[in-house]
Amino acid sequence: MLLSILFFVGSFFSTIIWTGETTHDFGDMELYSSQSHSFTYINQSEEALFIDNVRAGCGCTIPDWSKEAVPPGESAEIRVDFSPRQSGFLRKPIKVYFRGQRKAEKLYVVAFVDRKQP
Repeated sequence: MLLSILFFVGSFFSTIIWTGETTHDFGDMELYSSQSHSFTYINQSEEALFIDNVRAGCGCTIPDWSKEAVPPGESAEIRVDFSPRQSGFLRKPIKVYFRGQRKAEKLYVVAFVDRKQP
């Protein structure tokens, strides 16, 4: 029973804290234009933290992150370059897989993309 409770509590404990929103709104964008945003997190565990992988929901969203360990209490960034290839309201997911964490952390970028130039 105690083991079940510890597993249940541990599965909800995240090893990171995002220092800002996990959704970034680029606002109005032109089709095929490009913008970037960095999501920042802090390692709140007692051990060095690694990102195993970051997966974007489409080819228009390109993530970049450090392959180096993030020491306890330190912060790091995941940069996302966004270049929409379709018009309309877009909400694109980014999944971040931290080593030793069971579920991926989810980030999102959103924008309203117009075919016309302003």
